[in-house]
Amino acid sequence: MKHGHLTHRKTLGIGGDKDFVKTQLSQYVLKSKPRKQFLTLCVALGVVWSVVATVILLYTYVIYIPSIQEQSSQSRIGSFKGPKWKNAKQTLSTDVIYENEWLSLSKHVVKTPKNQTINDWLWVDTMHQVNVLVSIAVKGQDANNALQGFLFVCIYLPKNI
Repeated sequence: MKHGHLTHRKTLGIGGDKDFVKTQLSQYVLKSKPRKQFLTLCVALGVVWSVVATVILLYTYVIYIPSIQEQSSQSRIGSFKGPKWKNAKQTLSTDVIYENEWLSLSKHVVKTPKNQTINDWLWVDTMHQVNVLVSIAVKGQDANNALQGFLFVCIYLPKNI
């Protein structure tokens, strides 16, 4: 007699069928009405939990997070009492990013003399000066002398503004 894996399973009373355990388990669960009801309840609760979790995730990422980001885009620790730079002919809009009693950081939308629009020009207003973030690109005589980058230009304000 050949002693293989299936022979040992038969000897132990497990059976030689691959799907034996699956068949026995399904018969065990489905024969008893209380077990069948419990299994149905577990499946129903799983479906309900899946729906609730999906709704919570959608609410979080579609409604809650964008509203928090909108509120946090303007951070104010105090109110800036100093002068704020705004050219009536060129400054189309300003959006305060951060403000305290010493400075105000804002994003300006500015129209240039050539009728181009700069949508995200950063300005830092302080009591007696304005710092403007500008992008520079100065070409030298050769490639090694080229200058590129960002620079804050400081404009001192007269005291009577």
